[in-house]
Amino acid sequence: MKTNGIEREDIILMLADINQQLNKLEVELHSSTEEFCNSWYKSHEGRLNQCDKKLSALEESIDKLDEEKREMKMTYPSKKVVKLELGY
Repeated sequence: MKTNGIEREDIILMLADINQQLNKLEVELHSSTEEFCNSWYKSHEGRLNQCDKKLSALEESIDKLDEEKREMKMTYPSKKVVKLELGY
């Protein structure tokens, strides 16, 4: 009977130790995933900022081209047709 009690206590101690190790592992995994998520977020934020700058530059160049096109239309209106009249 005493051996059964000792075995149970040993098993309970082993299970308690396993529980502590699992809790430590959970904390480490949580902090590791949190660090990974933060670094992933920062890297993608940087990429998005670069894309935003490039897109803004493209939009500005398109706006300039449109403005130049409008100015050209104003300075060079469509060809004027000369009307000729025949008289008798």
